[in-house]
Parts: sequence; structure tokens; C-alpha cells
Amino acid sequence: MWIKNIMKNLSYYNLTEKKLEQLCSTISDVLLASKLDTLQFGLSGELGAGKTTWMRYFLENLGYSGKVVSPTYTLLEEYNVNDINLIHVDLYRLIDPNSEQEFESLGLRERIACPSTWIFVEWAERVKSLYYSLDLILMLSFSGNQNRDINFIAKTSKGYNILSSIGKSEFP
Repeated sequence: MWIKNIMKNLSYYNLTEKKLEQLCSTISDVLLASKLDTLQFGLSGELGAGKTTWMRYFLENLGYSGKVVSPTYTLLEEYNVNDINLIHVDLYRLIDPNSEQEFESLGLRERIACPSTWIFVEWAERVKSLYYSLDLILMLSFSGNQNRDINFIAKTSKGYNILSSIGKSEFP
């Protein structure tokens, strides 16, 4: 079951693993067609909600064939696919969960602005300045069994345009 509200949110409910994979395929197609130069994408959800699983499906659908691992202990993993530098960051292990300085020491601020760079950040709410600059947030939660609810929130005009395109897609 799904509900579309293109104003700021787009939600899908009770998605099976297969439907989650199909949604990732749709989103990767939309993002590639959008020819975005930069993208800041937040991934939100409790531990084990499927953020890294979502990234694996997303990267596979972009054409990445290597291993996708969680950046929980490394803080970031970097992938190059389709002329896109994709950085997957996990801020859960920051020592001070509100530390702008610790985030700055990672050197990501400069890399975010580089051409052809898409950044996907787990636990972005731990760095307020980053959180407020995200284009989109994907919120994952369990809906029973192994199924998940997905809620996208657009935070910028770029995010709004992406949600509009996803909402017009063929994903059932």
C-alpha cells in the first residue's frame, strides 16, 4: 500500500524486501535521469532498520558491482559509479553526537561541494548544520515481519523536484 503526497513527503508502507529493492531501482533511475551534479541525502531509522541494505540496493541499481559495506566503523565508504562519486557516511559513532568540530575533521564539508558528488548520511541529525542542508531525508522503519515503511521528506527545491519525479514514476 502506498500514499503519495508530493508537496513535501512521499510515503510507502509495508514494503517487502523485493518492493524495497524495486523502489531503490526507481529512485536510482530518477536520480540518474535528473543529471544532478551534487546531492545531499539523509538516511534515518533505528539501528537495523535497513539503511545499509537500502544503500546496497541503490548502488547495485546504479550499476555498482562491488561489495557494499556499512560505514559504521569506518565512518565513510566511497564508491565511484556512473561518473558519480558517492560517499556513504555513518555519523552514529561520533564521540560527541552534537560535534560540528568532529564532523569538520572528517573533511566532508569540502567534498560535499565537489562536482558529481552525492553524499548519503546516516544519523545526519547528529550534525545540525549538515542536517539542515540536506536535499532529501529517507526515514526507514519496521512495519511488521521483515517489511518496512518508507517516508521521504524534501528539504530543498532539488529534493522537491526529485520527490515529484519519484511520485510520477511507475513504481506501484
